[in-house]
Formats: sequence, structure tokens, C-alpha cells
Amino acid sequence: MWKWVILVVTILLLAGAGGFLWMMQGPDVSKFEFLKDPRIVVKPDTAVLEVPFQVNSAGLPKVFGALMKTYFKLSGVPKGPGMSAPAARYETLQDFSAPAGANAQAMANMIWKGSAAIPVPATVRELPQGTPEFTPCLSVWKYGEVAEILHVGPYSDEPPTVKKLT
Repeated sequence: MWKWVILVVTILLLAGAGGFLWMMQGPDVSKFEFLKDPRIVVKPDTAVLEVPFQVNSAGLPKVFGALMKTYFKLSGVPKGPGMSAPAARYETLQDFSAPAGANAQAMANMIWKGSAAIPVPATVRELPQGTPEFTPCLSVWKYGEVAEILHVGPYSDEPPTVKKLT
């Protein structure tokens, strides 16, 4: 009897440890490896759900939270188990020419102004009732020729990555 109890407890501990290690590995960015080097591409104009914002650093999670909550309330967007929203985008007029240390201090205190957006099917024509504290809208982002690069890490370490585009 005790052998079975010890065996079951051991199996549960191993399964728990394996699950913990699996969850700690973080997202798989291997499919974006090609973006570590700058590239120029032509992107078509894209219909988006957009959330204009002007917040301090602590308010940024609320912006993206409002964006995602509104996205999953839309009719005509993919939903269900295993579905995830398309990658969010943002535009800001931040100055990346400052040294990294000064930039980190500035970012901690800065007011972020811009727009966060997520692509939606062109068939989406109206927003759900009851918008959050931000005012989402449907718009079309004009693209054309754009530069792309992958930055992995905090915003405060972003300037050297962005400088690779120049």
C-alpha cells in the first residue's frame, strides 16, 4: 500500500515540476528570428481596431487591455479555444537618439502618446456597446514601404535596436 502512495506522490511531483518548467520557458520567438536583421518590405493598407492613448508608463497595460477586450467582443473575428489575437502594433513619436541610460530614466517618467492597434477583417463595421476608458475606433492604417526589425527586451533597451534601421 505504501509503495503505491509513494509512487503516486512521486509521479505527481514529477508532473508538477515538468509543468512548471514548461510554463517558465516563455514564448517561442523562433518564428521571428529572421526579423533580428533589419529588412524593408511593402505592406498593404490594413483595417485595424485602434485605441489612441496618452498615458504614463503605468497606463500602457490598460491601453493594450482595452484593445484586447474590445477585439474579443467584436463579431467577425476568430474566437474560440486555442485562438489568439493577431499581434498588436503601436505608433509613437519617441526620440530614440538619447543614450540608453538617459532614455531609461526618461521612459520611466514619460507620457506615452500614440495609438495601439490590432488588425481586423475588413468586414468588421461596428464596435460593441460599452467601450472602456479609452475610445476604440475602426480605421485603416496606410503602409506601403516599411522597415521591420525584432526587438526582444524592455522598452528602455529598444533604442539600439531601432538605430539598426537607420
